[in-house]
Amino acid sequence: MQILHKVSLKVKEIFFEIPGEIIKPRLAAALALCLPSHTKIYNVYGASECGIVSVYNIKSAPELNTAVIGSPLPNYQCYLLDDNMHHVTVGEIGEIFISGPGVFKGYSDPTLTEKALVSIPGIKEKCFRTGDLAQFSISGELTFSSRRDFQIKLRGQRIEVGEIENVILASLNCISDCVVTKQHDDIIEEDYLIAYIITSNKTMIPELETHVKQFLQLNVPSYMIPSTFMILDKLPLNSNGKINRKKLPQPGYSTHKAQHHNGEIP
Repeated sequence: MQILHKVSLKVKEIFFEIPGEIIKPRLAAALALCLPSHTKIYNVYGASECGIVSVYNIKSAPELNTAVIGSPLPNYQCYLLDDNMHHVTVGEIGEIFISGPGVFKGYSDPTLTEKALVSIPGIKEKCFRTGDLAQFSISGELTFSSRRDFQIKLRGQRIEVGEIENVILASLNCISDCVVTKQHDDIIEEDYLIAYIITSNKTMIPELETHVKQFLQLNVPSYMIPSTFMILDKLPLNSNGKINRKKLPQPGYSTHKAQHHNGEIP
């Protein structure tokens, strides 16, 4: 948060790049407070395989709490499809497929190319399968949801872990970051959710799980409430600066409760 206080007041425009690690709503709101009122804030959406596809000017404070990425730039088309490759309706979440002149021709590996560039009925050119999930608003704007990789199924229920993470972040001001994943308990042979939390207030760790769970109960269905909470000093990152979920520590026992981890990632 100290970085935010050093932002130059001469800044006229600032861009948040999506996908990657989406900027947390709280950080976006805090950053906006540190900038002069005339500063324009944009969400930029794209990928290496297709370049920049959309640029959206965030016009109001509520929009900082979502990842609105707007409409495709000229000559680009975005399609939202479900698991059966059918177009979704307004408000439904689907995977983003992109077509246009900026879409790449393929990887050096033909197998990867076949998975990434797909044919959609009724569309002449092949489309790039992004792996990103989004939904259309009534006005036709796209709102980024999460990576398809982060969409999980637990006891028959489809869960967007990003939704859980945002609720946890909103529960306490001292929580600066959070990651939710699905784990498997080999002892009781059951899948469960675990929340990894970064907090600046270590003194309230004993009460943190209770407070966060109560807040979750008010905002999400019961099947979306993690059964385990781990407090970390930091989240493991990969070489690209993104959260490395494979390096997150595992709970040491099957009785799920809040645990503190010193941040040393094995």
